[in-house]
Formats: sequence, C-alpha cells, structure tokens
Amino acid sequence: ELEVFEIKLDSDPLHRYDKVNTRFYNKTMEFISATIKSAPYTLKTVIPEIYRNIVKPAYPSFAKEIEGLSIFFKLPEHEIFLYQFIYETYAFCTSIVAALPDGTVIHGRNLDYFFTDLLGSTHYLASFTFQGKEVFRCPTYGGFLGTNTCMKANRFAVTLNQRTEGVQFGLIENIEALKAGKALVTWTIRTAMEKCQTYEEAQEFLSDVGLVAPCYFILSGVKKNQGCVITRQRNVALDVWEITEADWFLVQVN
Repeated sequence: ELEVFEIKLDSDPLHRYDKVNTRFYNKTMEFISATIKSAPYTLKTVIPEIYRNIVKPAYPSFAKEIEGLSIFFKLPEHEIFLYQFIYETYAFCTSIVAALPDGTVIHGRNLDYFFTDLLGSTHYLASFTFQGKEVFRCPTYGGFLGTNTCMKANRFAVTLNQRTEGVQFGLIENIEALKAGKALVTWTIRTAMEKCQTYEEAQEFLSDVGLVAPCYFILSGVKKNQGCVITRQRNVALDVWEITEADWFLVQVN
C-alpha cells in the first residue's frame, strides 16, 4: 500500500513538497542523477537556456515548485526541470477503459518506464488539497511535479500512454515544441485536474491544449459509458475514440 502525502495547493510552493522530499531524499537524488546521466546530450545542452528563458516565465506556478526542489536538493533548477522531462524522453504504457453491463466504467493501466527500482522506491500517493479538502489524488514519485495517472473523485480520471509520430520519442521535435512554449504532457494532466470540474471539460481541455509531445490521454468519467481515448498530436487531437454500446471496451497500447 502506498504512503499518502498531502500536497497543499494553497501552501507556499517553495515548501509544498518538503515532507515528501525528506521521506524519499536519498532515492530521489539517485533518481534525478540517473535521469540526468542518461539524458541525450542534445537535450542536456539546450535545457538550461530553454528553461530560463521560456518555461520558467510561461509556467510560473510550476517554476516556483521547481525552485523549491532546487533549494531542497541543492541542484540547479534546470536539472530539476530535466527530471520532469521523463515522458518526453522515454516512456511506454498501456491503458484500458471498459463499461460493465450497467454502464459503470472500469479504468486501469500499467506503467512501462525505465528505472523501475527507483520508481518503486520513491512511489507514493499524492493527495492534492485546497483549504483542507482533497481536490484530486495521483500515484507519483519523489521529485516529480506532474502526473501520468490521476483521479478527481466523483468527477473523472486520466491516464497517459506514450505515442510517437514516425520517429521514436521524437526528441528533436519535442525540444522545438518546448521552445514554442508548449506544455509538458504530465504537467497538462495535473493542470486538467486543477482546472476542470467535469468529464466534458477535461475532454475538451485535453483535446485542445498545446503539448510538447504527442500522446494518448485515456479519460474516464462517473456517468454511464463515460470513457474515451484522445489521440493527440502536439497541436490538436487527431481522434477521440469513445465507449459505445458496440465498443464497450477500449484498449490503448503504444
């Protein structure tokens, strides 16, 4: 059973993750170090300037949290940001949404990332709260600010699957999209959880928002047969594949 940590959205972002960072300090440092060491040279050379000049001013709330992690772990902010880039560098995964005979939707996934030992040893359940009430919850790992799996109770849930367009991972294309100010995919899911109140709002937001990398968003709701796979390019949704009476289950692989 995962340890649960409260992440207070109305607290000082510089210290929002201090309890998590303390609990998983050694393994998180190891995870960040391994991610940076394995990152492609091309990425490592451009990230400092891109983060400072584009990402930091475009995403001030995430930037404040990165600053807090930087202070806590005594690492440069651009290295903390590079750690956030894990989906856009290498990721896989499979998700499924299926409707039971009464229309209740079941939503499940697996997570195929590298560094499985470090993922497992820093894994926890984040309960994001505002004014003492839970807004959403996500299984995640130490030092990571976005999410690839998240649920807003009695509203909707989202999982993320990797998708490429012609070139495996499309790193150069992802870097260009980052330069254009587009959002990290895992940050986008967290933003949807913070801003969207319904399944329909989440579907619209996840279909339209500009992304650093292509992906599949798998979305489920609480009403009868509310489930879909959103096939995303960086700029627009190519397709929204929805549960119907005929297509009562949807399975999305890479």
